Amino acid sequence: MPTVARRANPADGGAAGLLTILTTLISGTVVVAVVLSLATAAAAAGRARAAADAAALAILSGSPLAGGDGSPARDAGEIVARAADVTIVSLDQADWPLAVHVVTEIDVPLIPWMPRVLQARGSAALDPPDPP
Repeated sequence: MPTVARRANPADGGAAGLLTILTTLISGTVVVAVVLSLATAAAAAGRARAAADAAALAILSGSPLAGGDGSPARDAGEIVARAADVTIVSLDQADWPLAVHVVTEIDVPLIPWMPRVLQARGSAALDPPDPP
């Protein structure tokens, strides 16, 4: 016996089309939110790296080899870090007065599903070693 296709019921009112549009809008919004979150994180990480390098340079300005008084210019590094909205969490002076290494943190409030705090490392050296 042949099967006869049933005609669409006008009472359905195009629910499938509406559901497709709604699903597309929701998934598109999620994709845009993820892309914006990743872009925000990448920009914040770059800013934290640049601030770590700048803070290391400012701290190294206290080196006698740079014309400083011989002690690390920590206050100058803190000023640079605050200007970039980052916090210095670590300062390695093992190579003083030739180099300093700084670790900074930056808060990224727009990313609820990722770590809110990103860390970056920066260094400054007056006489970097020769490459191997």
